[in-house]
Amino acid sequence: MPAAIQPVAASHPLFCSTLPSKVQDDPVLKAAQNIISIHNVKNKILCHVSLPLSLEALPYTSIDPGHGRYYRISRASLLGNYPEYSNYDGMWDTVVRIRLSGKSVEVRDGDDWLPLGHYLSHLPSVKEYWAGPGSEQWRQSLEWDTNGQHFPLMDLPGEIRNMIYDYAASFCYPYEFEHGFNYMAAAGTDGLLYKEYGRHGTHLQAELFGRGRVLNGAGPVLPLLLASKQVHAEFSARLHRNMEFRFQGAWPLRRFAECQVQPASQTLAKVTLQMTTWNLVKFFGVWINQSARPWGQPDAECLRGLPLRELELRLGHREDFTGYRLDTWLAPCCHRVLAGLVLWAAKDFVRDVPVVTVEGCVPARAKAAFLQLLADQRAGVPSAVTQWDVIGKSTKLVERGESWLVRTDSGLGCDLLDHEHSCAEMGPCTDDFCLSENDFTRKQALALGPPSASGAGMLA
Repeated sequence: MPAAIQPVAASHPLFCSTLPSKVQDDPVLKAAQNIISIHNVKNKILCHVSLPLSLEALPYTSIDPGHGRYYRISRASLLGNYPEYSNYDGMWDTVVRIRLSGKSVEVRDGDDWLPLGHYLSHLPSVKEYWAGPGSEQWRQSLEWDTNGQHFPLMDLPGEIRNMIYDYAASFCYPYEFEHGFNYMAAAGTDGLLYKEYGRHGTHLQAELFGRGRVLNGAGPVLPLLLASKQVHAEFSARLHRNMEFRFQGAWPLRRFAECQVQPASQTLAKVTLQMTTWNLVKFFGVWINQSARPWGQPDAECLRGLPLRELELRLGHREDFTGYRLDTWLAPCCHRVLAGLVLWAAKDFVRDVPVVTVEGCVPARAKAAFLQLLADQRAGVPSAVTQWDVIGKSTKLVERGESWLVRTDSGLGCDLLDHEHSCAEMGPCTDDFCLSENDFTRKQALALGPPSASGAGMLA
């Protein structure tokens, strides 16, 4: 049987109460767990499975109370259940002695007592757990949470506070926050090229950690909103004026739109739909098969009435369809046609937005035709832009008396376009070759020089 815990008639700041008797919880375990769990609520349930760090008390023999008691610290891969994503599948553990001392928890290391945070910083690195115990972010937050100091934000003049709020309100992916950081989910693919995200990405500057990304330069949105009622009210007012809200899927956008029943003064600055071709096809209800729209009511309905000044549509690049994927049925489809169909379907949902921009993998001519169509709709004048301008010209469909929206064949292959090319043969987009940027022309053809005047006419 383990020896009884020695009761001490004193209080401790990390335990926040009088130290318990033998029938109560272990105060050292509680205090150490409080430090370990600063960033990870899941660690409050001590377990070895798929947790980056766990701590448990061991049976021990009676020793000098001032010398600490025995505990086991274990560190495992956060993604231990997902070996395909994991760089470290093993587990490391050690038995140490831990004690409470003053305002800290200390670990016996040789002949010395070290603060628990310092000791954890020397544990073997687990690459996926970027904010785990011992990391720079963890140690910084530990210092903030235990140094007894605070930042007197509300003592600053209102103008200075507004400058802080404006600096923080840069961009975010709503409902994607972790450990207080602005965060971006990375499950599956997001349609971006490597050059478009990363430390120096042209669209998204981020640090890649495991299955998600911490956004570089994005302000601490969630901590400010949760600071206090007054800070929440002040920051919310500035947030709607400046923040760019980005969405990778339909569900977060629908949830977000339901909360935006705001007066005119709360008009959103910008919303970006950053989605793969697969998600955009579903979002706008693009007709692919012979049957009626297979997705039911399009999720894009949530854009109607959404108070915003600018909307950016960022179309995903053509993917590599090898291996198991949910969107493999798009592989035989022409990416140029799919991009045009997405834009043509989007026109009915975004016409009332004052400013609409199109980025990503979309042909320049299709983009220009789409934006001209929207301008004509806002001006209330008949538009000369047709589906053939946005999606592409097809003599085959015309000869059959059909169109892109009324066709008997469900296929959307490259052979339907007058512009001869093969997306399948050109492969997926890469950092040095985007199909849309090169107007779906092979690298070899580009190397031979610009097309002739007669050939240029075929690209229209």
